[in-house]
Amino acid sequence: SRGLGDVYKRQLQTLAYGSQIKADEAYLRESISLSQAKIVKGYPAAMPAYTHLSAEQLDQLIAYLKTL
Repeated sequence: SRGLGDVYKRQLQTLAYGSQIKADEAYLRESISLSQAKIVKGYPAAMPAYTHLSAEQLDQLIAYLKTL
């Protein structure tokens, strides 16, 4: 099982439909704000979208994820 501990450090994510995407800051931002946009292979589409975060809160969350 993979957690969020190294999500930013992984170079590529394999999506449910087979393509791969770079796990960069833009990917994190989209995955938090539009959680159903790109589902990672092997994971259910269960994460809610966090649309209530301010831009500053989203930046802070991404900065935190990058330290894990």
